[in-house]
Amino acid sequence: MTFMQETLDDVEQVAEENRLPEYVTADIDAALDDLPRLQRQVIQLLYIEGFTYKEVAEQFNVTISAIQRAEQDGLSQLRRTLESYHG
Repeated sequence: MTFMQETLDDVEQVAEENRLPEYVTADIDAALDDLPRLQRQVIQLLYIEGFTYKEVAEQFNVTISAIQRAEQDGLSQLRRTLESYHG
């Protein structure tokens, strides 16, 4: 086995060990879908796509503070929604 194959195997093992159960990801997807459009898009761009605040603000033609506020509001709503699912 080559070094590259061992490294790929290690990465796959870590990914598998850290994978969320399917029901949890389904709950997160549902909670994201319940967010207002701007909050959902901001969270997806920041956390899933890896954009910076500046890049997201430029996409929406708003200030960075507006993006941060949408993020905070969205994360608060996500937290409340997910807590209601799992009490």
